[in-house]
Amino acid sequence: MMRPLALAVLWCLASVGLAHAFVVIGTLSATPQTPQAGEPFTLLLTLEDPTRTPVPRAVVFAEFRPAEQPEAAPIRADFAEISPGTYQTTLSLPTAGSWTILMRDQTYPQEETNAELTFVVGEAANPEALTFIFPPTVVPPENLWTWLGWLIGLPLLAAVVVTVLVLRSKPAAKAA
Repeated sequence: MMRPLALAVLWCLASVGLAHAFVVIGTLSATPQTPQAGEPFTLLLTLEDPTRTPVPRAVVFAEFRPAEQPEAAPIRADFAEISPGTYQTTLSLPTAGSWTILMRDQTYPQEETNAELTFVVGEAANPEALTFIFPPTVVPPENLWTWLGWLIGLPLLAAVVVTVLVLRSKPAAKAA
């Protein structure tokens, strides 16, 4: 009974370091589907993990630049969460044509992941939804003490837990 419990505790502690290092699938749609220059439109963003579970509490924003002017100052649109895994923003773009969207996820202080999309304002139609992927990120520890805590502290804690469980277990009765 104690051995499965000890293994479960170790598995939970070990998995804490691996949290959030997964692919996030994003779907971006506009209302109206092809907005007109200078008119406000709404962008709806859904974020899901590979098992189609919504990704809540993300810090996501988009930077729009005209496709013909990549050096132009971006127009920023911050997304607000309207339900778990669903985000919304409203904006207007000043000129018709093709725009490059840089989707940026800054949910965690030490990581940022990006995805680039093309969006059309004016005459040509956008697809119903633009699907993209935020790739997993490798998050380095904040400092040496964090790194040492994971590298040395966690195995020591596991050793103490296993030792206590072994010492508390009753020895098997010897057959006479």
